Amino acid sequence: MSAAYLHKPELLQRYLQLDQGGKIQAEYVWIDGDGGLRCKTTTVNKTVKDIGDLRIWDFDGSSTNQAPGHDSDVYLRPAAIFKDPFRGGDNILVLAETYNNDGTPNKTNYRHHAKKIMEQVTEIEPWFGLEQEYTLFDVDDKPYQWPKGGFPGPQGPYYCGVGTLFRSSSPNCVPSRLLPFNGTPPRIPSCPCPVFTEFDSLGCEILTFYRYRDWQGLCA
Repeated sequence: MSAAYLHKPELLQRYLQLDQGGKIQAEYVWIDGDGGLRCKTTTVNKTVKDIGDLRIWDFDGSSTNQAPGHDSDVYLRPAAIFKDPFRGGDNILVLAETYNNDGTPNKTNYRHHAKKIMEQVTEIEPWFGLEQEYTLFDVDDKPYQWPKGGFPGPQGPYYCGVGTLFRSSSPNCVPSRLLPFNGTPPRIPSCPCPVFTEFDSLGCEILTFYRYRDWQGLCA
């Protein structure tokens, strides 16, 4: 790997450890118009105990394929809170739903519609278990640790591997109050649980994985 892409955590750590003067960073996370994740951070004056402590925020939906340019305001309504494993302290990740400026759910706000369905079967309390598969790529667009100029051996030694990237990222789900990985690399499964506990947690788990991927100079 090129020296320019080597992981240098000490460069970032000095900034993460700066005194915030009693302020809290709340990073809003949402699903964009193409199914990817977006985020933006706001500063609040006190520790957040509940989503009711957070404001409804907005963004330019024309830049995320969620609104036309002439009517681009889309609003973020907090739906779930998790501790931020990157900034630490009382800083938080806020999973948010997206709404149009007329109050209707945005076209990509599938959580809103799923919640209406789940409210019709509260006596049943459906549980779900999801599994997200992924592939890591090096900076040369080849699978990570793939033999240069060749191919790996047959499947077998790679299942339930002991690589450090997966092992270093999964413990951060515990202090974040995310569902812990029940991990079999290269997958991100989570334990069966009620639908929104599952979906909300998995969305922020994917964000944590993206961050670790970037810090290692990889692609996924």
